[in-house]
Amino acid sequence: MPDLGDLAGWRGADLLADLPAAHEDDAEEVPEEVAMLLSMLGNEHAAYWGSRYVKELALVRTAMNSGSADPMEGLFVWFGKMAMLRACQTMSSNELALQPESSVVLDLGCGNGFMCEVLHAMGFKKVIGVDYSPHAIRLAQTVQAHFISQAPEEAHAQWGSSYLVDDILATRIPRQTVHCIHDSGTFDSIAMTLPPTPAPFDPFAPPGAAAAAALAGG
Repeated sequence: MPDLGDLAGWRGADLLADLPAAHEDDAEEVPEEVAMLLSMLGNEHAAYWGSRYVKELALVRTAMNSGSADPMEGLFVWFGKMAMLRACQTMSSNELALQPESSVVLDLGCGNGFMCEVLHAMGFKKVIGVDYSPHAIRLAQTVQAHFISQAPEEAHAQWGSSYLVDDILATRIPRQTVHCIHDSGTFDSIAMTLPPTPAPFDPFAPPGAAAAAALAGG
């Protein structure tokens, strides 16, 4: 188990600052943190994260091909790597009574899969990462390949992490027992998604008409 004291200074580089502004011709660039929030409020988060994962994948592959000492250093981790490690340590402690060899852990909105691979490295053998972005899953599988390459050869055939493209609001995950569900940012994104534009208020409509129309889909 990692020692949090030794990892106090280990912080992933935030790739947000490296992404180009949405409008290159603007005189003043919008900070990427703001662009991320605006993309959620504008219901464009799928496109935003898709383009971000494509760039992150290119950076990881370049680092891996160049023989970088730590190709994972540039991975973006929601809330930072320290918070992620604390969550992993909580899962591996007695507090949740999880059994690393048999407990199924589901990571909703797994993104680049880094947390899934850290959980696997800490002993969890059944870790499932899902994300609605195929670019995220492609990146997660690349991160997984790096972790596999660092493990003893006898461990390669029975690797315990897997990834699936899935929208949790219309999930295709087969029914099964899951012992722990983790989320970091997925429900934030759902909560910040704007609902469809409501119909104009009609002061002469009878009471309950708006609710009835909504239930009827009209």
